[in-house]
Amino acid sequence: MITGEVTNVQKGIIEVLSDTGDYFRCLLRGKLLRKERTEKNVVTVGDKVVFGTLQRERGVITEVLPRKKCLVRRGAGKRGRHLDQVIAANMDQVFIVVGVKDPPYRKSLIERYITAARGLDLDVMIVFNKADLGIDKETAADIRNYRELGYQVFLTSIITGEGLEEVTSSLKGKSSVLAGSSSVGKSSLVNAICMTEVLLAR
Repeated sequence: MITGEVTNVQKGIIEVLSDTGDYFRCLLRGKLLRKERTEKNVVTVGDKVVFGTLQRERGVITEVLPRKKCLVRRGAGKRGRHLDQVIAANMDQVFIVVGVKDPPYRKSLIERYITAARGLDLDVMIVFNKADLGIDKETAADIRNYRELGYQVFLTSIITGEGLEEVTSSLKGKSSVLAGSSSVGKSSLVNAICMTEVLLAR
């Protein structure tokens, strides 16, 4: 059996970076698979797991080790019940990624992520992606306000390469998670950063 860290969870496929530095695409089996049918977030990004190997860099997860510092997104369900989603576990810092445009960002979402991260004593960075689309006066004012509050703010663009080196430098030596809404460019940002051979838990 091998231990490793979950780096991506998507449509039933779980990507794991083993302690030996190899990547595996894993599935759940046995009690974990049965648990997944009734519970959310059986496995999430950042989890430390034990898995057995199959052929061609594939594996089967048999155990999820105890989590530390779970970043949770709260959601309201029917009759006031909360449907909470564990976004990531065992991380050191959170990068809140928003798009300056297309789609426009919501300050309320940024504040929710900040509140969740601060409650876990995690470092928080804010990434305004798609900077090549232009920064209007309102966005520039928000960026100034976040910086005055002491947050590290990055302006990034995978088109021009702006800010990628700075983000990459902030990732070194730490386990990080990129959090944000869909279509803000998280995957493209990760792909651009990974070309610099920096390990990123996303």
